[in-house]
Amino acid sequence: MIGLVVIFLLLALNSRRKLLSFLVIAILAGLFITYMPDYLQDRIETTGLELQEENPASSTYRRLLLSKAGLMMLRDNPIMGVGVGNFYWSVRNYVPASAGFAHNMYVEVAAETGLVGIFLFMGMIFFTLKDLRKIIKNASPHLKSYGLGLYVGLMGFLVSAIFLHAEYEKFLWLFIFLTICLKKLAAESEEVVI
Repeated sequence: MIGLVVIFLLLALNSRRKLLSFLVIAILAGLFITYMPDYLQDRIETTGLELQEENPASSTYRRLLLSKAGLMMLRDNPIMGVGVGNFYWSVRNYVPASAGFAHNMYVEVAAETGLVGIFLFMGMIFFTLKDLRKIIKNASPHLKSYGLGLYVGLMGFLVSAIFLHAEYEKFLWLFIFLTICLKKLAAESEEVVI
């Protein structure tokens, strides 16, 4: 849900009619809040309560424990981490919880690959976003719209990944590789124009 909000805001910020875009977003948000399904409203209300109770059986508290375990893994193995794929089983050594994933892509990558891995991973994401911004700014109109779509989608994914175990999701890698292809197309179209 938060990723979707980020996508809408980025689209509004990149539109020609910003005021109209924000007005449409406000109306849609108002309608959603007014007609939100009861189960979703209940889930939002119980999330804060679950954290206060410190109940290991609750989903929210378990996610907090798993993230804490990831930070402890990084503290104990700062350079190379606990190894790719080892987060799941290493959790039990750090917190009183059964095996599981961090539900935070960044914490899990850092715990598994250490500072070296998270630096390289974030560098790859940084340069992908940088290339997309360059394409949006300088490319031809049709390539610019592809770049904007990839940029907005990737930003929504990256925000959502704060709450997801997502480093192995195909969408992340699809965004990165499509950006590489788009960058090559943009460079070739510049050569043709010159």
